[in-house]
Amino acid sequence: MEDKKNFVFMITEGDAAKLRRILLDRSFLITALPYAWYKAAKEKVNVTAYQSGKLVIQGAGASEFVEFILEPEILQERAFDPEQRGEMTKEAKKETNFDPASFIPHAGIDESGKGDFFGPLVIACAFIPDGETAQKLLDAGVKDSKEIKSDASILK
Repeated sequence: MEDKKNFVFMITEGDAAKLRRILLDRSFLITALPYAWYKAAKEKVNVTAYQSGKLVIQGAGASEFVEFILEPEILQERAFDPEQRGEMTKEAKKETNFDPASFIPHAGIDESGKGDFFGPLVIACAFIPDGETAQKLLDAGVKDSKEIKSDASILK
């Protein structure tokens, strides 16, 4: 299957702001562009968030950006049919039911620490082999660590 190099989505202003923070955290160069909230670039990917709500992702790394950043961190769902990788907007996706099996099998990895300067670096990976396991984890409230908010009431 040939990788697609141009994607178009419709997103809200709030999603665009959240994506901008993610892009800054990942060292994308953010610039101004007429009629856009921002334009961001890094290596093989260009991301433009227009004030109309259109989000355009272009470049040789566009497929990976959509799969590993946009889908899990902004859309929080698979935006494309895994077989055809056809284009689908967030609104169109909301009309269908989320199916955990569409992410199966799925693996995630994260690291913590500053092993290069201060002490140990810890790396962990989780592998979800089937839809039943994915559904159990979703039902238990398991989610991306960036989505976990602290509850100050437990400190009282």
